[in-house]
Amino acid sequence: INIQLDNKATAESLGMTTKQFNAIKHNIGYFNKQSLIEIFNIITDIDYKLKSGQLPANLIIDYLMLNILSR
Repeated sequence: INIQLDNKATAESLGMTTKQFNAIKHNIGYFNKQSLIEIFNIITDIDYKLKSGQLPANLIIDYLMLNILSR
């Protein structure tokens, strides 16, 4: 998400190795900006619910799949 949306992103600024960064940088464009934002929102929602105790860890995969399939 950060690599595709930020033209100034570097491997160092994202805490990645140069190899990881380049592998991703050359494979971007599969999702448009709006899709990336939706994916980010789903992931952060799951993270919040998990950390706040609203979502048991054993249900993360089920919850994620339901979110993806319901869109």
